[in-house]
Amino acid sequence: MARKVLFMSDSLKDFPSSEGGVISTEVTPSPKQKRYTTAFKLHILEAASQCTAPGEIASMLRREGIYFSTLSDFRKQKARGLLDTSRTKRERKEQANCTLLRDFSASEREIRKLRRELAQTRALLDLQKNSLRYPGVGSGTHGVDMAALLHQIEKAASKVSIAKACRALEVSPATYYRSRHPSLITPAPSCRGQARALTSKEKQRVLSELHSERFQDKAAPQVFTTLLDEGVNGENGRR
Repeated sequence: MARKVLFMSDSLKDFPSSEGGVISTEVTPSPKQKRYTTAFKLHILEAASQCTAPGEIASMLRREGIYFSTLSDFRKQKARGLLDTSRTKRERKEQANCTLLRDFSASEREIRKLRRELAQTRALLDLQKNSLRYPGVGSGTHGVDMAALLHQIEKAASKVSIAKACRALEVSPATYYRSRHPSLITPAPSCRGQARALTSKEKQRVLSELHSERFQDKAAPQVFTTLLDEGVNGENGRR
């Protein structure tokens, strides 16, 4: 028991004691973060700019008792104009607030952009899921209910672009726009006949000669030369 009391009395020596031998249980405040003046920051940046040989910056930082990350912070502050001695403290603070606002605005724009892209991706996935109900999707447009696919593209147009929706369903954008404006489709120009083309009667006469018994086993050039030898006129079919 005496050894235990002696051990406890030795261990209590490490605790700070107030007057009267009473042990103080007050929590000591944590050390405050070290603050650097503007002149010191400019001095460090000037010394770092004069270091050219390898290892000089590290030696200078050890001598001044600061870390390389602190030097990087000093450089960022100088780039933002926070170390400009010609400005007052209030102006530098306002400049820092403006910089923070710009960074915050840029972050908000990036977040809005990512949200739009996420919404478009979800819309495209839903579009592809709905299109699986129609047979033939993904293997070309042959045998596919094109009207139903175009209706799905029309519904998804409010969330994604027409080009992306058509690409997701493997439908040509021209097909979609033609379906929306059928009046703009110009009919194919009619083929104009040749001046020396055969008439229907002449075509029938040529076919009857080719299908005749003496010419049915011969090629067309042979039939042509045979008729020329016989003196048949190629224009009117007479001798």
